[in-house]
Amino acid sequence: MTKPCLATRTPAVLAAVALLPVLALTACSSPSAEERTMGQSASVEVAEGHHVDVTVLALEAGSEADLAELKDSAKYAGRTPYYLRYRYTKTEEAKASWSGALEVHGDGGPLTKLSVLPSFEASGDPDDPLRVCTFEKCEESTGFDELPTGGSVEGCRIFLTDKGGGAPNDVTWVDGNRTLVIWK
Repeated sequence: MTKPCLATRTPAVLAAVALLPVLALTACSSPSAEERTMGQSASVEVAEGHHVDVTVLALEAGSEADLAELKDSAKYAGRTPYYLRYRYTKTEEAKASWSGALEVHGDGGPLTKLSVLPSFEASGDPDDPLRVCTFEKCEESTGFDELPTGGSVEGCRIFLTDKGGGAPNDVTWVDGNRTLVIWK
């Protein structure tokens, strides 16, 4: 007859097992995040040895009606969009592929990022047959890679609350599981 598994554990083994979550958290913790206020910039590492200045300019509440122009807008019912306005400033030649990103957080954790792609429609003009339609309230930045050192681009990202969710608390720059900067 075999003994129950718990009966074969010694007090030393049980103590070591109890410490595993504490050791795991200690090994994964990162230094304290830098704190900023809206409008202040922070230098963030976007690739090994490459930095970009990131400035959170504003976090503006939209309304559910803003999303009515989107395809399948009914799926956003009860959710509030927040428009995160930011600036990236090239401080040195940075690689095109970045690690890290801006996130918006509420009481329940990160809000959902909503990406709106441009669409095209016929213009009726033979010289310019397609019209590009964008979500004009909030457009992502473009052209960063072409900027000279010291140049900036401004853009906007959309974040959605959960249905019935409250206002966001902060904006963060996150790289993997590490929060590097917090804007409040």
